[in-house]
Amino acid sequence: RQVEDLRELNEDVIYTCACGVGITWRITAGRAMQIPPVRDYVYPGLTASLSRLIQISGSDHFRIRLVTTKKAEVVLSWNARSRAVTVSDGGTTKYGTLNLDDGTYDVLGELEGLNELLEEANTSLVAAARRHGQETEYCSFCGLHLSDPESLEAGYGPICAAHYDLPWGHAAAI
Repeated sequence: RQVEDLRELNEDVIYTCACGVGITWRITAGRAMQIPPVRDYVYPGLTASLSRLIQISGSDHFRIRLVTTKKAEVVLSWNARSRAVTVSDGGTTKYGTLNLDDGTYDVLGELEGLNELLEEANTSLVAAARRHGQETEYCSFCGLHLSDPESLEAGYGPICAAHYDLPWGHAAAI
């Protein structure tokens, strides 16, 4: 109804409205057209790291938890039916999708500090995972509580380190 109301106001003027997260409509000359999501970001390093971890996991699904500098948790999740990684709050709020084929990121919603987090993970996903574990005391990969000092230093535990072929212990501190 909101789009119809805008269309009735003036058919010669362009109106843009956000009708839900990530959906924008442009109304001009009585016609409504959905505007595709913004594809302004490319994260080749993050894409390569995620593709490697997904391949190593050998699973048909994958999740990694990270945290923004504003302390908001972000979950990157993937399943075998998709060539994209969903970036969300771990629940119903989706912030975007990361295409594993070309590294492009489609923005679906905003979160303060998300761009900085994705840039950090693009440079080093392990460093972003380490920061999450150190700040939350939970493993970025399995979500279990970290209590061992070496696990807290690494940001994830020895089982996840072995499973994903990640540095752990003294090697993680380097």
